[in-house]
This record gives sequence, structure tokens and C-alpha cells, in this order.
Amino acid sequence: LIWYTCYFSLVIAAYTYDIPVTSVKIWDQKWHVQMVFVGHTGRVNEIDIYPHGSAIVSASDDKSIRVWNLDTADEVDR
Repeated sequence: LIWYTCYFSLVIAAYTYDIPVTSVKIWDQKWHVQMVFVGHTGRVNEIDIYPHGSAIVSASDDKSIRVWNLDTADEVDR
């Protein structure tokens, strides 16, 4: 879990043993989903805040790293 206060409250890539979570979710302070980033085909195992702009970076078991824009809710790089 990463706490991100500039745009939204919480960025989550949940890890479960039963079901691989292949998306990254943005939640507000009342636990309402604000954005869902999909595109990974394997379990998301790492997320971080991009240090140079409004983006998050996710890594997955599908051996990809993706950059997601928090302003446009789009994938901007992989």
C-alpha cells in the first residue's frame, strides 16, 4: 500500500494467494474507488509513485513495468 496525498488518498495493488490481482486501484479517503488501471496480465507485485509528475509505476509477474498517468487515467509507458 502506498499513501499518496497530492491527488488521491490511497494507491492499492492488493496481493492475494487465491486470485492474482492484475490491476491497480486508486481509493479516496472514504474508500470509494476513484480509478482502476488495467493492463497487466500477471499479478501486480510492486507499485510506486513516479517522482517527476503525477504518475504511478507498477511492476507485474508478467515481466512488465507500466507507468500510469493520474491526471488522464491512461497508461503512458511500459
